[in-house]
Amino acid sequence: MCLNLGIQREERFLKKKSTISEKLESAAKKT
Repeated sequence: MCLNLGIQREERFLKKKSTISEKLESAAKKT
């Protein structure tokens, strides 16, 4: 159960990271 929680937290963190990188990429394309 503890392990599952850690995996969920990691997935959420990776999702945040990917959305941030996507925003940065789109911002870089605009300039």
